[in-house]
Amino acid sequence: MENNENQVQNEFTPQEYNWQEEEKMIRRARLIDRLILAGIILLIIGAVCVAGYFITRDSDDVRYSEYDAQVDKLAYKKQQLLSEREKLGPDTEKSMCYMSFIFTSLDEALYTSAYSIMAEGATDIVGILAMSPTDLPGMEGKITKEQFDELIQVEWGTALYWDGEGDLEEFITTMQTLLGECDIDFPETIIFKNGKYSVEYDELILSYGIENAIHNGETGLAVRIEGQPEGVWHPGVLGWKAGPSATKLKNNVRDFGGYALFEINFNNSADNSACSYFELEGEGANVRLKSFKTMINLFKTMIDTDEMEVLTTDEARARLETYYSELTTGELEQAQRRKEIDEEIAEIERRMTELYYEYYGG
Repeated sequence: MENNENQVQNEFTPQEYNWQEEEKMIRRARLIDRLILAGIILLIIGAVCVAGYFITRDSDDVRYSEYDAQVDKLAYKKQQLLSEREKLGPDTEKSMCYMSFIFTSLDEALYTSAYSIMAEGATDIVGILAMSPTDLPGMEGKITKEQFDELIQVEWGTALYWDGEGDLEEFITTMQTLLGECDIDFPETIIFKNGKYSVEYDELILSYGIENAIHNGETGLAVRIEGQPEGVWHPGVLGWKAGPSATKLKNNVRDFGGYALFEINFNNSADNSACSYFELEGEGANVRLKSFKTMINLFKTMIDTDEMEVLTTDEARARLETYYSELTTGELEQAQRRKEIDEEIAEIERRMTELYYEYYGG
C-alpha cells in the first residue's frame, strides 16, 4: 500500500513541474510580445515626429520666405520714395531748427532751478507753461502768480495740459473759468498726456479757439511736421535725455520737420517714460540737474551759431505759415509731394512692423 502511494506521487510530480514551466514560458512570451509591440509603437511615434518636424520645417521655410518677399518689396518701394524725395531737394525752411520746451508741471523748481539755468548768460531760452486744474500759479508747491507773470513778460508761452481723465469739454470749460479768475489769457495750445490724444477731439478744441494739439504720436499721427499748418496743427513731442551731440540733435530735429518739442517734468515716473524728465529737486537731483544744464548749454551753443531757435508753439506756427504763404506754386507742389512721400514711408514702416509680429510673434 505504501509503495502504491509513492508511485502515485512520483507519477504526478513531473506532470506538475511541466505545467509550471509551461506557465513561465507563456508569461515570458507575452512579455516579449508586449516589448515588441511597444517598440513598434515607439518607432511609429518617432517616424511621425520626424515627418512632422520636416513638414513643420518646410512650412516655416515657406512662411519665412513669404515674409522676406513681402519685406523686400516694401523695402524696395521705400528706397524708391527716398530717392524721389532726395531729388526734390530739401525744404529750405527746414535748414532752421525750431524748438519748444514744455513744462508739464509748474513746481517751484521750474522758477528756482530751471528758469535760472535757462536765463544764464547772454542767450535766454524760453519755455511753455502747461496748466491744468492741479497746476496753476499760486497753488501750494507751485510757482507764484508774480513768477508766472515774470516768465510771460520774457516771452514764455502757455498751454493747457489734459491728463485724459474725465470729459475733455468739461476740462476746457473748467480751465476757462479758472484762468479767468487768475487773470491769465486762455491759451491757443493744448498738450495731451502720452496716449490720450485722438483726432476726434480736433473739432471740439477748434471751437474753443485752440489751434495747436501737441501729442505723442497717437492714432498713427506722425510726429513729423510737414506742410503749412491748417485748422488744428499737430506738432509732436520728441523725447530726449540730454545725450546726443549737437550735430545729431540738429539732424533729429530736421527729421521731425524742423520743429520739435521737448516735455520737461520734475520726476522719473511711468507717466514720463516718453518724455525728457529732469529731476531738479529730491532724490537724484544732482544727476538730473547736471543733465539739464548740459542740455541747455548745448541748445545755447546752437542758438549762438544760428543753427537753432527756441520759440513757443504759437510763434513756430506763425513762422511756418509765413514761410509757406511766400512759396511759389512750384515750391508748394514740391512741399506737398515731400509731405506725401513722408506719409507713404511712415505707412511702409508701419506695415513692416506688422509683418514682423505677424510672422515672428512677440
